[in-house]
Amino acid sequence: MKKLLLIDTSERDKEIIKSILDVEFDVIVARNGTEGLSILDSMPSISVAVLVFPLIGLNGMETLQTIRSDSRFKHMAVVVVEKGKVSDEIMDLTVGADDVIHTPCDPELLLAKIRNVVTNRELLLTTQNRSGLQSNILDETDTAIYVVDAINYNLYYVNHAASKLMGCSLQNYSGKKCFKYLLGKNAPCEFCKVAIAHTKQNTSELYLPKADRTVKVTVRMMEWMGRPSYILYEDDITEQKKAYELAEKRYQQELQRRSRVNLDFMAYLLMNVTKGTVLEHDPHGFPVPTIAPGHPISDFIEHVLPTVIDFDKRREFAEMLSLENMRKAYEEGNNFLSIDYRRYSRQDNIIMWARSTIQLMKDPQSGELTAFLYTYDINEMRMIQETIQVAARYDYDILAHINLITETIKCYAQNKSRLNRFLNKEYPYEKTIQRYIGKYVLKEERAETLQLMQLSVISKELQDKDIYEVIVKIIERGQVRQKKVRFANFDKKYGMVFLSVVDITDVLEHEAKQRQNLVQELAAKNEESRRKTHFLSSVSEEMKNSLNTVIGMADIAEEDIRNDKMVRQSLQSIRKSTEHIVNIVNDMMDLSRIENGTMLFKKEFCDANIGLELLQKHIKPLLAAKNQKLVVEKQVYHTTYYADRAILQKMTANLIGFMSKATPSRGIIRARLFELPSLNKNFVHFRFSLQSEQASVNETEIRNRMKAFAWLERGNGSIRNESGLGLAIAKGLAAGYQGSLEVKCLPETGLEFVTDVHFELADKEAAKKKAVGLDARNNMELQGLQILVAEDKLVSILVARKLLASKGIKADYVKNGKLAFQKFRDSQEGFYNLIILNLHLPEVDGYEAAQMIRACEHPQAKTIPIIAMSGNLVDDNEGKCLSAGMNAFIPKPIKGDRLLKLIVSVLQNA
Repeated sequence: MKKLLLIDTSERDKEIIKSILDVEFDVIVARNGTEGLSILDSMPSISVAVLVFPLIGLNGMETLQTIRSDSRFKHMAVVVVEKGKVSDEIMDLTVGADDVIHTPCDPELLLAKIRNVVTNRELLLTTQNRSGLQSNILDETDTAIYVVDAINYNLYYVNHAASKLMGCSLQNYSGKKCFKYLLGKNAPCEFCKVAIAHTKQNTSELYLPKADRTVKVTVRMMEWMGRPSYILYEDDITEQKKAYELAEKRYQQELQRRSRVNLDFMAYLLMNVTKGTVLEHDPHGFPVPTIAPGHPISDFIEHVLPTVIDFDKRREFAEMLSLENMRKAYEEGNNFLSIDYRRYSRQDNIIMWARSTIQLMKDPQSGELTAFLYTYDINEMRMIQETIQVAARYDYDILAHINLITETIKCYAQNKSRLNRFLNKEYPYEKTIQRYIGKYVLKEERAETLQLMQLSVISKELQDKDIYEVIVKIIERGQVRQKKVRFANFDKKYGMVFLSVVDITDVLEHEAKQRQNLVQELAAKNEESRRKTHFLSSVSEEMKNSLNTVIGMADIAEEDIRNDKMVRQSLQSIRKSTEHIVNIVNDMMDLSRIENGTMLFKKEFCDANIGLELLQKHIKPLLAAKNQKLVVEKQVYHTTYYADRAILQKMTANLIGFMSKATPSRGIIRARLFELPSLNKNFVHFRFSLQSEQASVNETEIRNRMKAFAWLERGNGSIRNESGLGLAIAKGLAAGYQGSLEVKCLPETGLEFVTDVHFELADKEAAKKKAVGLDARNNMELQGLQILVAEDKLVSILVARKLLASKGIKADYVKNGKLAFQKFRDSQEGFYNLIILNLHLPEVDGYEAAQMIRACEHPQAKTIPIIAMSGNLVDDNEGKCLSAGMNAFIPKPIKGDRLLKLIVSVLQNA
């Protein structure tokens, strides 16, 4: 059974209560409080003590307080039995009673309550829950509490916080004086009486030498166990005192700092965060509004920030300056805020980097939160940092320096974010390089790389030169990359070496690709040169044969000049041979102009329907010779457009001519013209398909013919038009209209050319006007025209004279450009209708003569039409002639119908 101590000074009630408790407990009876305390000292195994108030001698409250102040009995249950009604139940519980029972009461209730208290004590002891009922309310507070007799200074009670503050262990302090227990003194302390006597709030700030602590003490007078007592509440403010003194010192330093002139500050702002107002604002001469003291901080945000900071950073700055953010930062212990930004001034046209810092501290006097904002010029520092960072990000893997004396390496910038933790820290060079080489460098090159990057080697290499470089092959993301490691003298006197690592893989690959392209281009140029050489050799032979034919036929005609039949046959052979030579030369000139970009594409009105009709008419004799048939199909929506009719005719004639030769007699050639959607609404996209299902030619031969200046030897089954350049010319002309020419070999012996071209659309009104103009040109009367011709070749003069005279045109002939200019200058207005100039004349050539005519004071100088003619198609072209002030260009040899059409055209346009 559990032992129970019953302390009761009443003999009659003692036996009654004992008889009730004997049912469940081993009851030990004490006649008074002193005897009860003695029994507890000798029998610490007692589980519960029952105190029957009132007690005689040592009263009940003193006995209770003494039991509870002894740490040996802190887990023992204590029950107070009060006779009748009592007003001090709360006091009993406060001092340490587990329960208060009022008598008389039912014996079972008395036993049940005591049993419940014992059970609760056992549960609390098992769970070791100090915050429960095992500790009284005063023990759980952080404030040190002492209860002292106001008369004799006896210490009734101290809580745990007080024992901890004073550095004293919990012990039985009953009957001890407070000054002896707390401070080890032999006389009463003055601070209790001083605090009560001299402060209105009964508080004082005192220093306790024994604990070396400063406390804030509050003294209250109250009754404790029926006696007048002091209740002392002490709060340790030692750290607060130190913090206050430090804050006061810093605050005064900050005030002194902002009051003196500091050239590092670009601006200064002092704010009361508690009230949200500006205390002082000094822009230091920077052209921004000044916020007067007492105005809200929001005025600074609304009126100053927009004048110096862009929108995005302004929003971030305003968020940092918000009262809520500054208060929260201070509460979280963050007393320093900072932001970097680009600062500008519209007035001074200045853009620079600035840093604004905020120092948060409380005013020790008022306790209000204050913010000191300073703005510094960090432009030079940030520009250097950004330059290094950009260089590291785009050009370098690593930027570092090596100290040859301490044999350390320190990295300042690199382009891998995961390695940022290694920045600005020194590491042993040899170990760092070994780790790098062992982890990244190719296994077969590690030994050599390690040797090349040893400090001794670096130091030796940099003795006589400033740069030493090593190419390293590493594995990066599963690929082999090449890095150039450069060591450069940074401070030779103190052994400082600059280190940079840059990835040169792409550079080396680009250089290799360029070398490969150059080799390929060289091979292509050599092939082109070989092809042109072969072509010129072959075509020279072809032209030589034709010239021999001309000479032979001329000899035959001379031998029997009276034989008209023989002479006509000879002349026909001569004409055929010369036309063959002219066609070869013209094709060579056309292809040369296409290759060097000097081919001139005229802008002439065209109609798709008329063009197809003329095409069929033009090639009809060619197809009739082999009894072939051309089937034309078209599906176009826009029939009018602008193009060069002669170029279109040449392109289509070359394709059909080749297709005709590749197709056997009685074969069928199909031509299809249809329109495709155009990406440009002002242009029309035509596709011209030419197809033969019986073509006898292989794909390789056709593709070779589409190369410039390709010449295929004659052979059995071989085909070729006069020069062999027809397909190459057609391909180049199609490209001139942003198009293409492709060849397709159909199953078995089929062949198809697909040509795509893009023409500028012509509207209907322009078509009507052009049609009227064509009718006018066709019906124009040439009879009676007066023309000035400048030509030094007698044969050309004879041809021109005969041609012009046949149309009733009168012409004056001069042999050089100077005479042509003088002849025109001295003529009457309206005498000459047209001038024809050979571009290559003695004394003054055609170009200069045309410029002299345009610059003279003759009334027709600016308006008279001038036609240029030349046999040098390499140096002369229509574009060059137009730039010199001429209206048109015609190549030699001159064909009569072409010259007459050109005369009509220029006169009509004039």
